[in-house]
Amino acid sequence: MKRLMILCITAFCFSSAVYADTYEPDDDVTKAKIIVLEKSQAHSFDKIGDTDWVKFYALAEQLYKIRTLNLSSNCDTRIELYNIDGIILLQFADDGIAGKEELIEWKCPKNGVYYVAVKNADPKIVETSVNYDLVISQPTAPYSGRIEGTVRDSVSRLPVGDVIITTTQRRSALSSPNDGYYDMENHPADNYTLIAEADGYQLFTVSGTLSASGVAKHDILLCPLTVKQGDLNGDHAIDLKDVILALKILAGLSETCCDNTDINGDNRIGMEDVIYILQSVAELR
Repeated sequence: MKRLMILCITAFCFSSAVYADTYEPDDDVTKAKIIVLEKSQAHSFDKIGDTDWVKFYALAEQLYKIRTLNLSSNCDTRIELYNIDGIILLQFADDGIAGKEELIEWKCPKNGVYYVAVKNADPKIVETSVNYDLVISQPTAPYSGRIEGTVRDSVSRLPVGDVIITTTQRRSALSSPNDGYYDMENHPADNYTLIAEADGYQLFTVSGTLSASGVAKHDILLCPLTVKQGDLNGDHAIDLKDVILALKILAGLSETCCDNTDINGDNRIGMEDVIYILQSVAELR
């Protein structure tokens, strides 16, 4: 009898186990996870009072829709949108009906990273089935594609996270702290210039053309601000790698080098730069 009771209790514990979603821990603004615009994230409330926080980079004067959808029948989400300080509440949505979608429609007043918190209206309800999807979107372009890539430090080659990536087509993304990956869904099919910026690094720009339903890939190497003339790849050394890069640029095989590393300050790589680097490698300078 005693053994039977233990088995029953064990079975009940396993059947009622509550598992955290893949974005935990995300219970406060300091742990907010990046959400890719136009891409839904699957969340669950795994403990009493659980709150899921996400963050995204928004552009001034752009319209955004923040929605919870595909809610389980006992899930009644409350969406809260917070300012760039993560403290001031800008808007909220809570219609009080379990299992129904919630929606915030918002026009961004200023460029910046904004935060979204999602709670269950009844914080005491915690079951395996308290689930919902979260998506943040902009108005759909009539013809669109996708831009993706990774961001790395040009010296260490390590991923750089929370890099602000924008395009002249008014789309934005943040790079992942884990692997430097970024993703822009529903990007208008057109010509664009992509800009990447992060504290301690030079501004990165690249231009391209995106076709309808196409995918453009831009892997970004960010150059630290503390690079010197001749150090074209920003690895804090002037060597044959810089010579090879300079020759590739001259031959039109590469367009990428760290800014302010050319010799005469015209931000163009020419034979003068190649000669300077060769002399530096040969210790003639």
